[in-house]
Amino acid sequence: MAGGPGQFLIVTVALDPVPLVDVALAFACFCLASSSGYLLNDVLDIEEDRRHPTKSRRAIASGRLSAR
Repeated sequence: MAGGPGQFLIVTVALDPVPLVDVALAFACFCLASSSGYLLNDVLDIEEDRRHPTKSRRAIASGRLSAR
């Protein structure tokens, strides 16, 4: 026998599209939520970021991207 009784179960679960879609959706939601948090932080801290030597080069702080 090449594999144990669970061998085909693992392959079946790994190729099932429903959990893969759920994982992809969860990943997309996490990315959207974290990006929103970063953007909100950049908008709220714009004046402090403009005075900071490195953060002043960020798109919103430098004015390359409008905060509106």
